[in-house]
Amino acid sequence: LLKKDPSGRAYFGYGGDFGPPGTPSDGNFCINGLIFPDRHISPKMWEVKKVYQNISVSPVSLADGAFRVANRFRFTNLNQFELKWRITEDGKEIRSGTLGRLQLGPGEQTIVRVPVAGLNRNPQREYWVEFHFLQAESTLWAPAGHEVAWEQFLLAPARRPSPQSSGLSRALQVITEPEQIVIANGNLRLAFDRNSGFLKDFSWKGQDLLAPGGGPRLTLYRAPLDNDVKIKVAWKRAGLDRLSPRLQSIHVSRAPDGHATVETKHRYESDAGAVVVHDCAYSIFPDGTVVLENFVLPASPLPSLARIGLMMQLRPGLENVTWYGRGPHENYPDRKTGAAVGLYRSTVDSLYTPYIMPQSNGSRQDVRWCLLTDSTGAGILAVGASQPFAMTALHFSEADLERAKHTVELHRQPQIFFTMDARMRGVGNASCGPPILPQYEVKPETTAFAFVLKPFETDSGDPDAHARAPLPIPFRPLITRSDLGYVTIDPLGQRGEIHYTMDGTEPHRSSPRYTEPFSQVAPCTVKAKVFVGDLASTTTMLPLDRLQVSKPR
Repeated sequence: LLKKDPSGRAYFGYGGDFGPPGTPSDGNFCINGLIFPDRHISPKMWEVKKVYQNISVSPVSLADGAFRVANRFRFTNLNQFELKWRITEDGKEIRSGTLGRLQLGPGEQTIVRVPVAGLNRNPQREYWVEFHFLQAESTLWAPAGHEVAWEQFLLAPARRPSPQSSGLSRALQVITEPEQIVIANGNLRLAFDRNSGFLKDFSWKGQDLLAPGGGPRLTLYRAPLDNDVKIKVAWKRAGLDRLSPRLQSIHVSRAPDGHATVETKHRYESDAGAVVVHDCAYSIFPDGTVVLENFVLPASPLPSLARIGLMMQLRPGLENVTWYGRGPHENYPDRKTGAAVGLYRSTVDSLYTPYIMPQSNGSRQDVRWCLLTDSTGAGILAVGASQPFAMTALHFSEADLERAKHTVELHRQPQIFFTMDARMRGVGNASCGPPILPQYEVKPETTAFAFVLKPFETDSGDPDAHARAPLPIPFRPLITRSDLGYVTIDPLGQRGEIHYTMDGTEPHRSSPRYTEPFSQVAPCTVKAKVFVGDLASTTTMLPLDRLQVSKPR
């Protein structure tokens, strides 16, 4: 029911808001359906619409553009709908057409063809074919042009280009001061706090990109969703909402080509004994490109997590959001069937979903890149370098969302809380049903991921071209050792050679080449690099203690 707070601001009340304290109620349990009380559609409705549609399309031959259309209606002929198709390149339409009205009775199938031959394909971009079934004529329930069903298929995935030197200019200065480390040239300035280890300033041509002190930090928690009612008990018992970072080390170096690297290691601890180590390397280039390589290593028993990613606070004014990923509405790993991969534009305010009881919201999945700009078109570009990511951009922190019990208790902050998650927990149905499916959990295990941040100017051109540009450096590899003593060095999907050492020296091309896991029981320090052409990654190091083997019983 609609209520007003003492200031006259309207909000929707729920169980517990209408009786004296202690009156039994189900809280907001009966006000979290597919449609909000004001008849606005919630993101859940788009998922239901998609999975309930009575027309299916499946590929017969993607190479030939042949697809099978099946009519799953019981009484409706598909001649009531117009079938349109289009082909997109990284979300931009490059070819389209219509197949008209199919004479296809209930339960019948047919083959349709789309002209996919002759596309001038760029191997570094994605190509999708889409089908849209639209009302051919107005009816009592829907106007002409209303979409009743759609499908989307990936014709060709993008191939990650090999790293290439950026052709450095305007060499970087590395200035080490008592309280901070500054990396700068005439256009770029990054400053790291030497006490906390966090990036506190990132500016391009005198324009700040971050809110004060808003550099990336590890995030594993979210303001519990309605369906997190059970798992949140484990989160709070472990203190995942109370993790405190402590800097273990910070190191700055200059590469032979002139770029700078700042490596930080933080130990996150809670008052309940949870421990997670976050190892982050910032590779900084004179053109403003910053490659963030992350290793997250749980160091204590932990429950299934809400997410694994980075949270930043961006400066006020970066209100315009463009992304290539799933949308346009909110979606989650297990609730994204109804969200097509495409190129979308919105605002930070519009990305917020006004759930009646505030909770984490606004996620967009499978994001390849995301651009946030001000009114002039300048801002910051975030790219999923190692994999697509989940993106949120809101004017509320997770703490704000968890603290508020009604929408009027939220107070919009000027900065933007921007998260880039390598992994995110699904929604599930555990508020009153079965737990989340295993494939949508976030297991507390060693995780590697990388993002790229780039300043974006008004005249920078197509953000997709910048996002698809080759990285200026290979990723550093991930080194792990199993309980049985086998050492694995993972190149994270890169095409290149891994060379390693076990005596603490720096790897080079003449060092042993890694080809398969090897056994290492004795203590040593394993160091490894990925080599691609003339380029080399930064070094990954893993100190190994003597393996403790339990005696057989």
